[in-house]
Order: sequence, then C-alpha cells, then structure tokens
Amino acid sequence: MKRRTTCALWIAPFMAAMPLVLAHCSGGDDSSTIGTGKKTSDASVQTGDDSSTTQPTGDDAGNGGGGDSGGSGPLTDSATQPPSGDASPEAAAPPPIPVPEGGAPSDPGTVLCGGSACDVSQNYCCVQAVDGGSKETCNSPNTPCGAGGLKLACNEAADCNGGVCCQAINGIAVAGSTTCMSGACPAGATFQVCRVDGECGGDAGAAAKHCVPQTCTNTNPPRTLKIEACAEPTAQNPVGTLGFCVAQ
Repeated sequence: MKRRTTCALWIAPFMAAMPLVLAHCSGGDDSSTIGTGKKTSDASVQTGDDSSTTQPTGDDAGNGGGGDSGGSGPLTDSATQPPSGDASPEAAAPPPIPVPEGGAPSDPGTVLCGGSACDVSQNYCCVQAVDGGSKETCNSPNTPCGAGGLKLACNEAADCNGGVCCQAINGIAVAGSTTCMSGACPAGATFQVCRVDGECGGDAGAAAKHCVPQTCTNTNPPRTLKIEACAEPTAQNPVGTLGFCVAQ
C-alpha cells in the first residue's frame, strides 16, 4: 500500500504538466510552418509576383496582333500595293515623235554616228570611205574630216536652232554633207532633209508639207541611196520625190 502511494505521488507532477505540453505542441509554431496561414501568405506573394511579371504590356499586346490594344496589327493590302502604272518610268516617258511610215526616228540635237549618238550642238559626224565600207567618227568642229570625207552636222530641222537642214547634191544616189541654214535650202545644189512632216513646206501648199522617205538609184555605176527629203511636188511628180528617187 505504501509503494502505490509513493508512485502516485511521483507521477502526479508529470500528469499536472501534461496539458501544458500538449497545448504547446499544438500552438503557434506548427501553425506558422504548416498551417493554412503560412500557405495563404505564400500564395499571396506568388500571385503578386506572377501578375507583375506575366501581364503583357500595351506594346506586347500590339505586337501579338491585338488591334484593340493599340498595336499596329497585320499589314493591310493597301500598305503593300506597288505604285500605280501611271507613276512608272515607262508611263512617264514622253511618247515618240510621229514620223512618216518607213522613216527613221526623230532625234533632235543628235545624229547617229558609228552606232552612237553624236551631239551636233558641239560636234559633227565625219564619214570617210574605207575598204569595204565607211568609217564614222564624232569630231569637234575644229577637227578636219579629211579629203573626201562627209561632214554631217544635222539630219532634221530640230538640229538647227530655228533653221533647216540642207544636204549637198553630189550626184545620183551619192551622199553629201549636211549643214544648217537659216533660210530655204538653195535649189539645184541642195535639198532639205527631214524626219517629220511639220518641218517641211514653209509657206508652200499642203502637198509640200510632207517628209518623204525615198530610195534613189543610179544604174551606172549601180548604187542606191536612202534619204528622207521634204517633198518638192510638181504636176508630173505630185509626190514630190527627188530625181531618180522613188517613195518607199
């Protein structure tokens, strides 16, 4: 009996302290580490970070194609359309000067010389006979053309600064030099070369207001020459071609 009483007295202090130990174990420390309060706090921090770093800005939304967010959006067809045909260099180029059928193009200010344009405002084309053909050189005014050479200073009135272009007559189907003159070409020794109808006729009638491409022929020795000359119509020759020449 005495032993049981002693054990009871020894255990009693521990039994009295047990509620305090249990209360301490289930108190604030556990709730601060694994309780719902801590999780709620962590969730609120993560939500704040995510919202501040993943929300697209206005620029990002625009780049993503959202038109309502102020972005540029996809390019429209009108933004990539090429300029209209009227603005192209081909459309802006002036139309060619009309010339008679079979005639050479009008090239104001130049003559064709050796396959290239020769500026007759500062030069002339020298044509010299060589074995098997001719040699053409664009020369300055003070450069001689040599014996027997032809000097081509024009091929239409537009080369002559208000005058007309006259070609010397050297024989049947024989080419001659050309030069600009302020008045009419001297009859019998020259004729007026041309490219367009408008430079021909002067004060003459309508029949003379034509530039006529024509081929001149000599039978002895046989040779031909193509020219373009202003018409010189007569009763016997209403077309106005030169002697020994026929219209093309």
